[in-house]
Order: sequence, then structure tokens, then C-alpha cells
Amino acid sequence: MANERLKNILNILSDYHTQVIQTYSLSSQKPEETIQTIRLTLEKDGDMLEDYIRWRKVPNTNNKALLNCIEALEKELEPWDTQISSLAPTWCRLMFKEYPMTISPEHIVRLYKNAGLTDG
Repeated sequence: MANERLKNILNILSDYHTQVIQTYSLSSQKPEETIQTIRLTLEKDGDMLEDYIRWRKVPNTNNKALLNCIEALEKELEPWDTQISSLAPTWCRLMFKEYPMTISPEHIVRLYKNAGLTDG
């Protein structure tokens, strides 16, 4: 049961992470300039998600996508479980604070190509 919940939590975090990258990447005509914005957003949102996972502290935000992510997490975080309480915050930190350092201009351009927004 806990393994299924852990898998669901990882999928929820991963989906939100991908959504942030795609939203910021595809909203700019200069994808290279969005990297810093993506990093800062992921770090800030990662802090809020980690606080929610650890303390069930709902952030004061108008970010509907983030609130939807938290709502989905809420269903998977109860009842309390030792594995979930230790692994979920770690995944959040790795995904939102450490992974963004690897986003490159080539990664952003690849998103543009996949969305059909650039030639070549």
C-alpha cells in the first residue's frame, strides 16, 4: 500500500515539475533566458511543496497549478506513514532544488521543437 502511494506521490511531483518547465519554456521567444526563471520558480515551489509534505502547511498562493498539485498530494499523504514522511520530502528537494541546476538551453530548445514552435 505504501509503495503505491509513494509511486503516486512521485508521479504527482514529476507532473508538476514538468508542467512548470513547459509553461515557462513555451511562453518565451528566448528560451535561453527562461532558465533562471525556471530555476527560481522550481526552488520556490519546491520549498512550498516540501513544507506542505512535512507540516501540511498550505501555502498562501494564487498559483492554481501548485494548489492542484497540493490537493493531489493531500490524498496520498494520509494516513501518516514512516516511508512516505521520509522519502517524499527528499524527492521534493532533489526534484525541485537540485535537478533544476541541470536545465540547459538545449533542454529548453528541445521542448520548443517537441511543441512545434521552432524550425529544425
